[in-house]
Amino acid sequence: SSAPSSRGRGNRSTRAMDKVEPLPFFVPAGRIAVIGTILLPAAAIVALFMVRRNDLEDSIEMGGALRIALLIHAVYFSVLPLMFEAGLDISGALLDKMGLNSFGHVPANPDNLYWQMTHLAGELFFVATVTYFVMAGLSTVPRWTLIVPLAQVAYNLKNSLVWLVLYKFFSPTRSPNYMMISDFLVIFPFAVIYTLSFLGDKVKQA
Repeated sequence: SSAPSSRGRGNRSTRAMDKVEPLPFFVPAGRIAVIGTILLPAAAIVALFMVRRNDLEDSIEMGGALRIALLIHAVYFSVLPLMFEAGLDISGALLDKMGLNSFGHVPANPDNLYWQMTHLAGELFFVATVTYFVMAGLSTVPRWTLIVPLAQVAYNLKNSLVWLVLYKFFSPTRSPNYMMISDFLVIFPFAVIYTLSFLGDKVKQA
């Protein structure tokens, strides 16, 4: 029998592509759902801000737990700009060998949008790293500065919810990102420490 024609193969390929579901955030209901998840960390930060809105310039002692959390957080984030901009393929290959890759892979032909996203991700992690190291090196900080790590962990926990619980609705592959369980186990204790420090008493003046 003769080999199938390229036209026939092309038609089958087109039909298969037609059956692919659109990404959840590219359909109207999906966009609304994504906006809804973003409102969760926004609401948390607004609530914290309102509770302490008259005390934002108070000095907060850089206690042991807060300093340790900021230092670990800074070290953790310091690696990520390098990974995002220069090592996504290497880290993916290593996770593949260990059978732990739930992230996916760098596209075979990444375009400028993908390239730009890696730089923007690296930029934000770099800013957070510098901020956390500086804060950890001080004896006291203004209460309002804790809004920065609080905003980060609030958004991070929103991501954990989407990646690990609501993945069937949001993941392009409809699969969980199990590797981010370890991220949650690090970030959640930080969120508790930052929240308690933000809501805590100010440093008493001598």
